[in-house]
Amino acid sequence: MRQLLAERTDVDAVVIATGDRWHAPASILAMRAGKDVYCEKPACLTMAQGQAVMETANRYGRIYQTGAQRLSEPHHVFAIDMAQSGRLRPIHPVYADCCWRDGVRHDWLLAGLDMTNVYAIEFECAGPDAMMVTRLSDVLRLVLFRVAGSVWDPCEYWHGACGERFDGPEGWAAAADGCSAPDVSSPVLMREYTKGLAEYVARPQWPLDRVPDFFDCVRSRRPTVASPEVMVRSMNICLAADICE
Repeated sequence: MRQLLAERTDVDAVVIATGDRWHAPASILAMRAGKDVYCEKPACLTMAQGQAVMETANRYGRIYQTGAQRLSEPHHVFAIDMAQSGRLRPIHPVYADCCWRDGVRHDWLLAGLDMTNVYAIEFECAGPDAMMVTRLSDVLRLVLFRVAGSVWDPCEYWHGACGERFDGPEGWAAAADGCSAPDVSSPVLMREYTKGLAEYVARPQWPLDRVPDFFDCVRSRRPTVASPEVMVRSMNICLAADICE
């Protein structure tokens, strides 16, 4: 790997799909060599590793995207937009499946709550099957929990696997893998599905596909939808939950 990075000056970008323990070190080596990076998750195994990846991307001016594909998938994007747009606000609480601690389902929790710039978070163990996460700035709760058995087993919050749900006084919206449509509290909310996706894509100009987003960013040098900062904050939630437990 080190030889390839040193000798192949014609390579502009790399995909890091090694074993998990090499994701952060390989990303750092690649960015130091002047390569843009798409890194599969988990993007880091410690908070220090995540911070080092982010600092390296910023120092060397590299484009970096972590493998949070659900930030570009329509059902999840719709749930995010329902939370972001104010249709459900004020949001309280939020639920997320944390069966696998790799940042998979926390990037869009952060996105839906506009918490991507929030660092100050308290963590409180809420029992053997849940981890309650509280923002310090208000009373909003983010509840992370494990679905008993398989991630595909029935769940009271959504249909499918690896889901998230945003609750508010105007109703709730949820999404999960393997579902044919988002889950919503009222059929009325689904009338805004197409409009909501269009508004989400128009605001940050992000395509509903992580691969074109990465290549577009390599060309334009704008941050990706799953930037180093997004990666660090979502992974820190997973890692802090592990530490609390």
